[in-house]
Amino acid sequence: MNRGMRRAVAMLLLTLAGCYSFRPADRSAVQAGASVRLSITEQESRNQVDRFGELRSRVEGTVRQTGPEGVGLTVPEASSPVDGGTRGFQSYIQIPWEGVTAVETKHFSWLRTGLLAAGGALVTLAILEVADGSGGGEGETPGPENQGIRIPLTLFR
Repeated sequence: MNRGMRRAVAMLLLTLAGCYSFRPADRSAVQAGASVRLSITEQESRNQVDRFGELRSRVEGTVRQTGPEGVGLTVPEASSPVDGGTRGFQSYIQIPWEGVTAVETKHFSWLRTGLLAAGGALVTLAILEVADGSGGGEGETPGPENQGIRIPLTLFR
């Protein structure tokens, strides 16, 4: 496999990797304290636009309360353009169940975390290989311009 292909594969792995994933859930299974992502209707998005400053089809947050009427979320990125966005980093919003089209709960993904760690290890090894070979080839003495910045990486092998 050539060097360009290895880089492309490593970048693909890193973009697909992540520690968490969302899984579909039933409304009745959602409990206070759960991290959720709600898909909301266009009408509910319009109702919440003053909180977000934009139309959103999905809302992520932590459930503070749930009931037959709707769900209350603490939403980290919510801010009100009315007060200049100075509300802080979290806002509480109430969304009626009629405005929710889908509920997903956040789960830790061992597979994605492992892929991220493996990708990070590959990138680290590639950087070490490039840095280790920067001072010249076998039997060559590095030029005077590189002698001051050469880092001996033989300890890592």
